[in-house]
Amino acid sequence: MGSQSDKTTFSKYVDLLNARSGYKRETTGAHLLTKTRANYFGAGTGKTEADLTKTAEIAREALRSIERELAQALAQITPEVQVPRLGEIILPYLCSPEVSEALLGDLDEGFRRRTTKRGVAAALWWYRWQIARSVVKFAANVLFRVVSILEALRKLGL
Repeated sequence: MGSQSDKTTFSKYVDLLNARSGYKRETTGAHLLTKTRANYFGAGTGKTEADLTKTAEIAREALRSIERELAQALAQITPEVQVPRLGEIILPYLCSPEVSEALLGDLDEGFRRRTTKRGVAAALWWYRWQIARSVVKFAANVLFRVVSILEALRKLGL
């Protein structure tokens, strides 16, 4: 991350934030920097804008490092779940191959995202709901076309 003095500066900054700014978990880094600026540059501290900028850069790098480690840990504990094949079975009968492929790609992506964020059960429920909505939409489309064709044939007397 940097030299020992950078770590010490970062440590002091964290202590300063905790002591003077009423730090709350939901408070953003940018808000804390703005809120703390007056305290950080208070009379007799000898701090400069460059000190605060350097400290903010160190804090951002530490946050990026923590986010990377968290993503790696999450990837290790998240089980690899197979996307249900229900859509692959049903959708080709109701829409064109291009539409089917695009929709299945979106469903796959949404399923994986929801598995990570909300769990397998919620992701399965969402996936099935999306398939049901798609089936209703495409089936209604097919039915409308069939009715239109039958009506046209009736008008032609066939």
